Amino acid sequence: MTFSYFQTVSCAALTFALFAAGTSAVAQDAGETPSESGAVMVVMDASGSMWGQIDGKTKIEIARDTLRTSLGVLAPDSEIGLIAYGHRRKGDCGDIEVLAKPATGNASRITKAVDALNPKGKTPLSAAVRMAAEELHSTEQKATVILLTDGLETCSADPCALGRELEASGVDFTTHVIGFGLSRDEGRKIACLADETGGRYISAENAEELGTAIDETIVRTGEEEPATPPQAIPAATISGPPQVAIGETFTVTWEGPGDEYDYIDIMDASTDRTSQEAAYSWAREGSPLSITAPGTPGAYNLRYVWQSLNDRHVIAQIPLTIVKGDFAVTAPDQSSVGATIPVEWEASAALPRSYIDLVPAGYSETSGEISYSYVEDGSPTSMLAPVDPGEYEIRFILEAPDGRSVKFSRPILITDAEAAIDFPARVKAGESFTITWSGPAARSDYVDLVPAGFAETSGELDYAYVADGDVLEMTAPDVRGSYQVRYILEGGKGLRRVMVIAPLTVE
Repeated sequence: MTFSYFQTVSCAALTFALFAAGTSAVAQDAGETPSESGAVMVVMDASGSMWGQIDGKTKIEIARDTLRTSLGVLAPDSEIGLIAYGHRRKGDCGDIEVLAKPATGNASRITKAVDALNPKGKTPLSAAVRMAAEELHSTEQKATVILLTDGLETCSADPCALGRELEASGVDFTTHVIGFGLSRDEGRKIACLADETGGRYISAENAEELGTAIDETIVRTGEEEPATPPQAIPAATISGPPQVAIGETFTVTWEGPGDEYDYIDIMDASTDRTSQEAAYSWAREGSPLSITAPGTPGAYNLRYVWQSLNDRHVIAQIPLTIVKGDFAVTAPDQSSVGATIPVEWEASAALPRSYIDLVPAGYSETSGEISYSYVEDGSPTSMLAPVDPGEYEIRFILEAPDGRSVKFSRPILITDAEAAIDFPARVKAGESFTITWSGPAARSDYVDLVPAGFAETSGELDYAYVADGDVLEMTAPDVRGSYQVRYILEGGKGLRRVMVIAPLTVE
């Protein structure tokens, strides 16, 4: 497949892609043979970050202007549609909407729809591209999706895997990805969606590039993209250790073209693809350079990847074996709810964003932990115990270039604790009174005063931290009535638990 990895011709490339994919497309009635060029679906990022600016102009304004220009000169028989995401609700990964089904004569409708977008939500770009493929009936006919995004996937989906799936199931499916203000490293993470489907990743870096490229594209309306002359593949050499441990940072030396977008990567030995590598470093960092091993042991290749005008080429590689490292966590066998648990750890690879966490027994995820501490803060460290008794685990989580993985886990039993409070049963309105207490005495525990029957652990009328002493002072409300004094335990993840409730009458 041909693929221009970091082509900086801005969003005018979108214009060209629209022309190339849709100029001769004609809307089909039921039963008619689909057009050879197929339909095009534009997937527009309307997430909150689209209010960010490039050269003093918001990204959403740039996108509106670009589409208005390109659609204004598009052939009237072009079959175009529009999907947007993140434009209606904050924090909703299902906020994806078909604003215009693919049809001829859609330019005005699409322009008005884009002008009305109000960016505010998340970036479910993978689900939006999948919806676009379904709308285009990509399993039955040629289809092209053009994704405009200023951010990466934020809804726990894998755009690279989606690209492979759509390429395998589609008759002739292509996704072009336009990146607004993405860094080179961010672009690598989303470019695979285009790469896997034979499309292009195009970087939009500034408004000046946009205007120039749009003008050039309008002049070329209806033309096919000129073929790029073949390039001679250069030679390169690479050297490094034959074996390293997971998460280990090591040195690589190389000789080669050293072009701007060339890189050294670590790739699973079972594949020769040039996307979704386990780790990489840019060749522009020079030789020697440092690269960090992935967190999964196995057989890999250490490679020099050269970026030509149209594609990536592996021009040098050597085998690399990645072996298990040594990790250990030491902690008490048991502790009590809300307690501060002392923890020590050792690791053969203590990468900065790796961490120690505390989770329920059997928990397999590497997010949503109850308590955590980054290894960059050193050993020993501490964990804040949960508020509920039970069986838990303390783990070492290695964050390597290929993601997070659990490298060590040890059990810990969290036992329950008792608490008690003592104070006058009846006090006068507005009167100060004292409270004595006993309990877990976790670092953020407190005693509060609330209306009778109040169930929340915020919004109290008065409170005092138990760290302030064995005897606490509070002031009764000015309104007579029935109230409660409570002991509140606060543990890991900021969770709270009401340990004791006792009635108070204010006269």
